[in-house]
Amino acid sequence: MIRLTWGAQKYLDIVNASLFFVVGRYPNLKIETRLEQEARRYKDILQGSILEDYFLLGLKSLSWIHWTKQKCSKVPWIVKTDDDMVNNIIKMGDLVNAVKHQKNTITCSTKTEKVLREKTGTRIDKWVIPFDEWDEEYFPTNCWGVVYIFSSHVRDKLLEVYEKSNGGIFRIDDVFITGILASMANVTHRDISDVISFYEGWDEDVMLTGNVWFGHIPPDNEALHKRRYWLWKRMEKNL
Repeated sequence: MIRLTWGAQKYLDIVNASLFFVVGRYPNLKIETRLEQEARRYKDILQGSILEDYFLLGLKSLSWIHWTKQKCSKVPWIVKTDDDMVNNIIKMGDLVNAVKHQKNTITCSTKTEKVLREKTGTRIDKWVIPFDEWDEEYFPTNCWGVVYIFSSHVRDKLLEVYEKSNGGIFRIDDVFITGILASMANVTHRDISDVISFYEGWDEDVMLTGNVWFGHIPPDNEALHKRRYWLWKRMEKNL
């Protein structure tokens, strides 16, 4: 669906970008086989050697960050986005151009949230952190990970501080990559929350006005794929 919409080659060419999908390995042989077939067909899938698991996303993020340094060292800017997003790819290109002089900054929707300690029986329980994993009351400023942008300079600094660390991985990848490592590397943040949708309950028509550029439509299922597709087709007329 992404290849048919905002990730279509004709739009990537306009903003001089390449797209690849980052995945882990699947113990389910049927899924793994289909993934390998898709990779051979499209040649745009990067698979790490770790399992595809929410609590291993920190390692998954380090894998693609390291890969871009090895294989795309001359690419000046990197955009990370989730697969349940509808992105205005033209605006994304404009935004990269707008921040091109802010090479020590991560551009994203920023947050400095209080650490969750108590389970509630809801989806937020996956973000509950015991004191032995993080003993401070708040996390350092970090990005809502649906979309963020940084330069190759920032990438190299994040990798450098990680390689000099004890090699530990924090389970919440957005906090780990754009918060903990960014703080250690003295990387700053630029907030663009005004052009990124809320997590849920937002009016999708705002993407047609140009007031929101990056829309989050979770979770991942067939009905919502269709919503993303038709939202893009409506947006496409305004590009």
